[in-house]
Amino acid sequence: ATAPPSYENSGHNNNLSFIITEVGVVVMNASDNYLLTKTLHEEIKKITDQPVKYVVLETAQGHAILGSNYWQEQDAKIVVHLLAAEIIKDHGEDILMRMQNGRRDKSLGTKLVEPDIIFENEWIIELGDEQIEARYLGPAHGPGDIFLRLPHQELVITGDLAFHERLLPVFGGYRRSGLAQNLGPCHGWCEVRGTHGDTGLRRYIHPPEWDDGRVRACGWV
Repeated sequence: ATAPPSYENSGHNNNLSFIITEVGVVVMNASDNYLLTKTLHEEIKKITDQPVKYVVLETAQGHAILGSNYWQEQDAKIVVHLLAAEIIKDHGEDILMRMQNGRRDKSLGTKLVEPDIIFENEWIIELGDEQIEARYLGPAHGPGDIFLRLPHQELVITGDLAFHERLLPVFGGYRRSGLAQNLGPCHGWCEVRGTHGDTGLRRYIHPPEWDDGRVRACGWV
């Protein structure tokens, strides 16, 4: 999903990922609104009867956070980085209002809620034999951007750190160079699933190379 959020796409402008383990499900992003989140959950239940245990918010943007109240109704825990939690606290009502203005009747049921688990650098989820690492590497697309790493599967879900079709914009107060530098530790780790764009996996070969502030090369295959 790459189009901007709109009434027509129900705010679905990012890939909503989920990880199924033998004892529960972890979802990446709560989605843009209550009804879209409910639809995602219905799709998950077609695949597994395991409950959703955790929902990790990749960022503080509306497309990631505003479905959180639905998940809390399902007894899932909302996980977010400290910086993103601060944005939700300080600006969450404005983010909610913008979504309501755009989605109108499709925003029904959406409420702003506080996250359950806030971390600074790394938070590890262990469900059965699966280990899932929520990690923060530093300045990137926006405050508190994180990604998920599944070391046993050699897989990274990048969140808004990067995806293979273009480089995401970097909002005020954050460095384009920081985005490139902080992707560096991903080098050689594993296959990558991005938040925007097609859902195919890409092998991360090397960090982006920069030329006068623009991306010259990026190691996705």
